[in-house]
Amino acid sequence: MPHRKFQPKLYGFLPDNNLNRTYCLVLMTLTSTLHNLSRSIGCALFAASSGKSLLSFFVVGELMVYIVYKLMRRDFLCWMRVDGKLAVIISIFYRLLVKVILDYSGCLLLRLPNELGGFAFSVSMLWAQMFPFVALQLYTSEDENEDEDEMKDNVRIFLICSFALWLLLYIAFFALIKIKYVNTFFSTQTAGQYACEWFQTADDDQGRFGAAFYNRISFKKPIERDVKEWVANNIAMWKEIRPDWFIVEKIPDEFLPDDVFEAVGGSKRRRSSIRVRESLREFIGVTDVSTRAAIANRERSVRSNRVVVPMSEPEPTQAQA
Repeated sequence: MPHRKFQPKLYGFLPDNNLNRTYCLVLMTLTSTLHNLSRSIGCALFAASSGKSLLSFFVVGELMVYIVYKLMRRDFLCWMRVDGKLAVIISIFYRLLVKVILDYSGCLLLRLPNELGGFAFSVSMLWAQMFPFVALQLYTSEDENEDEDEMKDNVRIFLICSFALWLLLYIAFFALIKIKYVNTFFSTQTAGQYACEWFQTADDDQGRFGAAFYNRISFKKPIERDVKEWVANNIAMWKEIRPDWFIVEKIPDEFLPDDVFEAVGGSKRRRSSIRVRESLREFIGVTDVSTRAAIANRERSVRSNRVVVPMSEPEPTQAQA
């Protein structure tokens, strides 16, 4: 269980007792079922309403509010280590996909700061229960009659019972899980803040290496000096014992000591990483003229800095003398 070991703050919320763990799994299944039921009824009511465009308006509106929320908190770019336009494109798809998955599954792991974050997760879960009530209130049909009013009353009673059961099940769930994990369901911590905390609180080098180099490097800007010092103090030992988790290619050039940087390829290593990023950009069609020009200038700069050793003239043979 690597995630539970190296990120214990977020993983491992289930109790150690087998019976209580089973109860939690049952509660998670039931709450997820009620979550999906609530969303489905809300979508069905909007789709059956005479104003069918309301469904698209609400669904798209939810996604846009979420994107604006991430932008306002400077937490929009996802954890993947890509930059420039590619990072923006991937982050848009990633953020929307994660939000849609949560809206129609209620997956608890999406409360992680790398995904929605605890606060956005809880608001989304609560809104999913309010969603069908809003849809029922706005529901209209072409022929209003007494049967229609009776149907709406019956649906309203069912929704109230469903919401009450969902709330009771979640209270029971929070009562069973380890108490120190409850705050992760309401935390406002961003992905960058979480990465820094993960690095600073990790128990060993493997955990720190994952926190430092398996997500977006810009997340560690507030602790960049600490990461560089840690790498400089330990990389000689890692090279000697070669642990499975140590992959020097994961460490950016600016975090490597000069001697190690040259030993692992120096400028060739940098040019190789540049070519990989450029290939990715060309693959999705986002490379622009300025990007190509910058890379070309960098290549010329590297070539101009090479030391050329002149070949000595061959000594004349006896016959030539």
